[in-house]
Amino acid sequence: MQFPAFAGPVFDSLTTDSFTHPGYVAVRTAIEVAGGTAAGIVGAEWIDVVRRQAASPHVVTLINALTAEVIQVDSDERLPRYIGSVLAKLQEVWVGRQVAEVKSKLQRMSPVDNADEYHALFGDLVALEAYRRSLLEQVSGDDLSV
Repeated sequence: MQFPAFAGPVFDSLTTDSFTHPGYVAVRTAIEVAGGTAAGIVGAEWIDVVRRQAASPHVVTLINALTAEVIQVDSDERLPRYIGSVLAKLQEVWVGRQVAEVKSKLQRMSPVDNADEYHALFGDLVALEAYRRSLLEQVSGDDLSV
């Protein structure tokens, strides 16, 4: 909420499935209806536009809380990296759920009876795991809260 330009297209590409709490889903939806973080609106105007798109007073309260939350980084130069790591974590959680779904499908499938489908799904799993590892590397960077 505080730095939409840093979140930009990465945040806008996240689906509501990336969020596990209904309140954050509602905030994500309000941001999307407001034109997304890449819309180029910043500051008080941005917050106002998103608030107007909130589905309920509870969502407005959550938006206000996110707007006032202190982001503890030791310098403004580290802010983009911090925001990037938060976005990578959101993506990693979503990819983790996808990995679990694919593993579940593989466990229920016979590699002998459905060899082509099994191998295709296994290839998807390998790609998802590699993507998840790259996201975890983005998340794990140095400590930004000093």
